[in-house]
Amino acid sequence: MLDAPTAFRPGVRSGSHHKAAAQSSKCMLIKETTWIVPADVEILDRRTVPRDLSEHIEKVIVGPNVKEIGRRAFAPMPYIREVVLSEGLEKIGPEAFGFCRLLSSVNIPDSVTDIGRYAFRGCSSLKHISLPRNLHTLGYGAFCACDCEIECKGEDFSFKDGVLYSSGGKELIYCMSHKMQCVIPDTVTEIAEDAFARTLISDVKIPSSVVKIGYGAFSNCSNLEKVYIPDTVQSIWAWAFSWCENLKSVRLPKGTGEIPNDMFRMCKSLSEVEIPDGVTTILDGAFARCDSLERIRIPSSVETIEEGAFSECSCSFECEGENFSYKDGALVGREYGKLLYVRCNVESFTVPSSVRRIASMAFFRFRFLKSVDIPGSVEAIGIKAFFACDALESVNIGNGVRRIESYAFTMCKALRSIEIPDSVETIEDDAFEECSSLETLTLGKGLSEIVYGVFSFCRSLKEVTIPANVKAIRRYAFDGCESLSRVILESQLTEIEPEAFPKETQIMLKDTL
Repeated sequence: MLDAPTAFRPGVRSGSHHKAAAQSSKCMLIKETTWIVPADVEILDRRTVPRDLSEHIEKVIVGPNVKEIGRRAFAPMPYIREVVLSEGLEKIGPEAFGFCRLLSSVNIPDSVTDIGRYAFRGCSSLKHISLPRNLHTLGYGAFCACDCEIECKGEDFSFKDGVLYSSGGKELIYCMSHKMQCVIPDTVTEIAEDAFARTLISDVKIPSSVVKIGYGAFSNCSNLEKVYIPDTVQSIWAWAFSWCENLKSVRLPKGTGEIPNDMFRMCKSLSEVEIPDGVTTILDGAFARCDSLERIRIPSSVETIEEGAFSECSCSFECEGENFSYKDGALVGREYGKLLYVRCNVESFTVPSSVRRIASMAFFRFRFLKSVDIPGSVEAIGIKAFFACDALESVNIGNGVRRIESYAFTMCKALRSIEIPDSVETIEDDAFEECSSLETLTLGKGLSEIVYGVFSFCRSLKEVTIPANVKAIRRYAFDGCESLSRVILESQLTEIEPEAFPKETQIMLKDTL
């Protein structure tokens, strides 16, 4: 029995909703490291669970009046070890106890019918949990990155050999994180979202009964080296094999029509992958950071390769058909004249004259790139096209470029000068942010405004002349340019927003010099 408890009063909160939460918490009881939820609370969420608790609470007692534990209500409280739930609770929301890494004991009463996505994700100390007999809805990834045995009281779920299945065994929902081998029974038709994520699985055979592999199903399986996906699989979702750092080879099903977003992102050992005939689309990030890929065949059936699909790779391509061409280390989509990919180990590069757009992330984090020549045929430079090219010293932007998109040259820390041609009409937010060595900036006459943060933290920039066509300079445009002593305006501006320049910067009209 608890001794006479003291009242817990959380810190002051603003706003009517938080005020109500604070008033309710006055009868919350604390005894050493135990928190008893007050009797007048029916829904526990991030408004009614004081964040002050995260620093010292190890045990939570939830009374029968609580009907729902909401999204991220206790996530992540690092010291919680035990949670006592009462009959009357109906729902445990998404991520409710996410990454409570010391949580080792929780009872789920039979009144619970719904457990949300990622409800107990990352609760690595959980060793056993019972699913209530009335549970009908179990969100994907509810026990992702856990290693707990599961007792199923009801008929909607079953647990065998460290694997949780839906009723009838059609959907494989969860695998204990310590398992290194798994034989998937031929009753399974779907491998659920995050089913094997963050497990030690190294050997898995996907049977021909499977037609769907869910989002992130095998993500972060660091021991997985080889995957054979049968032709019966009709649907593979995004991130399915991402961050499998030892995955060396993959066989994709013949019926694959689309390789989804980030499917093999960060599979750094992946050296063999065959893109089947019939694939029409390769989406953003599909093979990003696959460092060991050497050569990929692009079948003639492929119509679309999204920007960033092969970001930060160093492979070459064999292009069949007329939709794409590969020459001198550059992959170009012919229909739109889009430069999709460049081998990441180049030191200098001249953009082909057939290119009209440099794709987003085309040169993302190229460590060795020192110079680039962009011809006047190019009309747009995409988002993060040259982001964090640390060695980039020289950029020649041809007269013809009309648009430079957000973060295009952000963190190009070796870049000392840049000349924006008169053809450029738009430079988007933060395009040259943190070009810390930039000393000389020439702006073209085609600009009508200088937008938010575009040259912020260019710490070496000393002086800049604003062309006559510019009518507005937005907030933070030159914020953090600590060496910027003088700005010369060729004509009077309509608007200069607050904090566009450092406080010490002198702003003057050209006619007054």
